[in-house]
Amino acid sequence: MVANVRLMQWDGPPTNVVKTDKTNGEVRLRHADSPIVDSAHPISVPRYVPSRSFDVWLRLYVATPGPNVELSGLTMSVNSTFSQPPGATVYVRTINPAAWQYAQPSDPGTDDGYTPIMAYTLASPKNMDASTSGSPYRGYNFDIGDFLVMHVTLAPGVETSPTAVSLGGLQWNWSET
Repeated sequence: MVANVRLMQWDGPPTNVVKTDKTNGEVRLRHADSPIVDSAHPISVPRYVPSRSFDVWLRLYVATPGPNVELSGLTMSVNSTFSQPPGATVYVRTINPAAWQYAQPSDPGTDDGYTPIMAYTLASPKNMDASTSGSPYRGYNFDIGDFLVMHVTLAPGVETSPTAVSLGGLQWNWSET
């Protein structure tokens, strides 16, 4: 048995964070701060300038330990099953949780400082432990690694607004020792 590590979406203000388990689900990239996957608050279909979703904040959480006691080497990548809707680009960046830099999700207003998620493949994954000093992680019932902050940008002239992005193609890796 391995450690039970969950992918949690963070929403709400920093003083009242709501964490929703998205391990086996979808993340709704919309123009609202909400973990619910429904059709409310769609991203505007742009005519002349790009339109963006609110940021979605994701972080790993160790729910129960496995027989191994340390987790390290956290990475994220996309595999061949991850796809973006036509005219849409998913962007990501990492945020250091140690300095409590979580912010209530909002429209980022720009793609500056973000990288297209498709840049992070199995051969070149995103380091999800770059800004934290907690690795290796020991124990359970706590959050681990950096925040993955993501949003989608729709190109001008895109036909329809996407409803959700499946996380099935996102791959999180770590070592247990």
